[in-house]
Amino acid sequence: MSDRKSFKIAAICASNMNRSMAIHEVLLKQGFYVKSFGTSKKICIPGDGPNLTLLFDFGTTYEEIYNQLKIKNYEVFAKLGLLSLLERNMKIKEKAERFQDHMENFDIIIACDKKVYHNVLDHMDKKTPTDFSTCHVINVNMEDRIDKACKDALFVAHLCMEFKKCKDLDYDIKKIVKKYEKSGKEFSYKLTLN
Repeated sequence: MSDRKSFKIAAICASNMNRSMAIHEVLLKQGFYVKSFGTSKKICIPGDGPNLTLLFDFGTTYEEIYNQLKIKNYEVFAKLGLLSLLERNMKIKEKAERFQDHMENFDIIIACDKKVYHNVLDHMDKKTPTDFSTCHVINVNMEDRIDKACKDALFVAHLCMEFKKCKDLDYDIKKIVKKYEKSGKEFSYKLTLN
């Protein structure tokens, strides 16, 4: 595969706010065709107090969430890094999207933790294949912290660069995943159909 846009990548975390968007940003800058999603029922973000969580529906724009947080408690959400995270997200796309509501087929799906990985596989197993093309689903466990997500997104970008070099992705991908497992990252991999 010589062209970075010759395959489609989906980056998926729980809420399409932090980890998947960090990957989306890095891969987009490197010229890859990439989209990002969440798999949870709702967008969940930390609230402005201990053990508080704020919930939003998928489809809510990043700008709407940003404005609500600004009004609710600007200082706390700025300190938590959520306002700058949302500013980044607004530059990439309009709103958080749920993977299960999306119809596009992908060649590679990067899941950001085991729960997301299993949600993706469950969805792929239940849906009727559209064109029977292969889809490589890879879990790269990423901690859901802003600083860690940015660092791990660079790791995922290196992995995708290796995929780009493949002459036959379907044949070579397992060798590449095994090579990257030596880095200490925990990986899971499964081949499924679109």
